[in-house]
Amino acid sequence: MCSEAEHWVGMLGNPLPGDDRVVSGESGASGFGAFVELVRAGAPKEWRKTVGLDENAVVLCFSTEADTDQGNYRRVVWEGVPSSE
Repeated sequence: MCSEAEHWVGMLGNPLPGDDRVVSGESGASGFGAFVELVRAGAPKEWRKTVGLDENAVVLCFSTEADTDQGNYRRVVWEGVPSSE
């Protein structure tokens, strides 16, 4: 089983058709993953309103790290193998 961070690395590295690929390491992908999980979990309506998160919102996530461990990146993204294996 991969870590949450590796899950998001894999998701960014293997996007849905039509989406851009993002090469990101674990710490870079973690912020994106945290945001997705917050939205999935049903962020409180008052919070969404305060930050302007509605169907017209555009969200910008910064990843300050690429594939700094290229061997692990390949295992996670290309082979779906977590770094602990």
